Amino acid sequence: MERFRLLGTLALVTLLSSDVVLIGLGGGLGSVARYLVGKLIHEGSGENVFPIGTLVVNVLGCFFLGMLIGVFLEQGSHRVTGWLNFLGTGFCGGFTTFSALQWETVRLIHDGRWVVAAVNVGLSIFAGLVGIVVGYLIGRWVSFYVD
Repeated sequence: MERFRLLGTLALVTLLSSDVVLIGLGGGLGSVARYLVGKLIHEGSGENVFPIGTLVVNVLGCFFLGMLIGVFLEQGSHRVTGWLNFLGTGFCGGFTTFSALQWETVRLIHDGRWVVAAVNVGLSIFAGLVGIVVGYLIGRWVSFYVD
């Protein structure tokens, strides 16, 4: 019985380690930011023709993650692991939404809007890649001048 209690305590300590807490806090903030940005865009555009809110959130998230990687790779991973966990895995993970992209695509297909569905997937993938690359290049440039 004592062995199970020890294993439970070790599991709790691991769960509450600083990395897990940082990722959880970042993910919570990213999720709230995603909701607010998506709501703002939806109210401004109506999103009746194209799910622009999800596209914008995902591209912004890709850009921000690329910028973080560009900056932090130049700094050395041992110095910035906590920040990458909080901002990269946590915030960007909570902010971007692959599942919403998929759901909106299925909804478009269900409504018989196959071309819009294909554009949604293609544009999301292409714009996400561009966001990562541009963000990474800017992050490297910033890192060069900060260090």
